[in-house]
Amino acid sequence: MLKRIIATINCCFLIGLITACSPMSHSPVQTISSNDQIMTDRTNQSVDELQNQLESYKEFNNIALKIMTHEQIISVAEKLWKYSLKLDDINIPANGMIEIDRTNFRIVLSEKTQAYSTVPVEIENLGRLKELHANGSYSEHFRIVSNTPYHIEATSGTVVSSYQYIFENISPGSVIELEITSQLQKRLELNTNRIQILVKKA
Repeated sequence: MLKRIIATINCCFLIGLITACSPMSHSPVQTISSNDQIMTDRTNQSVDELQNQLESYKEFNNIALKIMTHEQIISVAEKLWKYSLKLDDINIPANGMIEIDRTNFRIVLSEKTQAYSTVPVEIENLGRLKELHANGSYSEHFRIVSNTPYHIEATSGTVVSSYQYIFENISPGSVIELEITSQLQKRLELNTNRIQILVKKA
């Protein structure tokens, strides 16, 4: 029974709801047909139903969380946070070794959470990678070992944030070494915490 509850929690995340209207007529008076009114009523009803479902999920989760162990709660919370490490648009492979045939590229470390969550925020935050220092960030779980010039650009949004490590005019044949913590390694599902990027010779 407990496993079924946990599985249900993992599935009960409302992805999103966007509603909008754009009047197309430029006339000062807009006539709404009976069909338009029916569609409006149905839309309002759908919104109300989704809001009720969301509240039901929240109530269910609050009950289920009370009977879960701390380890089970952490497992659920971690599923709300997704981390990725890419070379341009390519995911770093499990063995941590990747080649690139250009001298300008970027390494992108990103964090993504749910647009809408049905668990309390204090539970949700349990699944986030912890800062290693006060006022730090998840980027502390990643470092560039090689003495190769680069600069950093950071982006921050409500759902997704990222750190982009930008390399330019890197000599062909260079090897750039990266290191990640065991915590980030687990989230990325890599087999190693050491990453090597080989800039191929022409």
